[in-house]
Amino acid sequence: MHRTTLYTSRRVCLPPVVAATAFDALRLAHVDSPRSPSWSVVAPSAVLVLDSAGLLLDDSALALRQVVGRLSGPAGRRGFPVEVEVTAWSRLRSEVGVRPVGRWVRLDDGWRQQRYLRLAHALADHIAAALEGVVATWGDERAAEALAGV
Repeated sequence: MHRTTLYTSRRVCLPPVVAATAFDALRLAHVDSPRSPSWSVVAPSAVLVLDSAGLLLDDSALALRQVVGRLSGPAGRRGFPVEVEVTAWSRLRSEVGVRPVGRWVRLDDGWRQQRYLRLAHALADHIAAALEGVVATWGDERAAEALAGV
């Protein structure tokens, strides 16, 4: 199978502002310590350690949230530097995207490319489900607050 991109994404049935708010809640739930901006997302077959809060203050940026981290397997062996973002797909839907940072994975690199794609797909699936799960736990008041920005 010939790949033309290493960008992996999943659409989420959440308006962009709601998805961004859910991403913030996910970060707060998984932060390593109150003094550290580092946090982790653990999927069944992938682990992502992120370096920052992911808030973008530049209004011209396409991403609502964007963080850089390291994606690895559950064993924690050598991972891949990645960028994870939450973007608007449409007015009522959002997208979670994962892309490698740097030249750690090339399009013509067989086993490394396959390993990266397995981990990236697992992570994108997990984060998309986690965002929808976060919103499902909100009461009507909190959901209305988040939707007020739509």
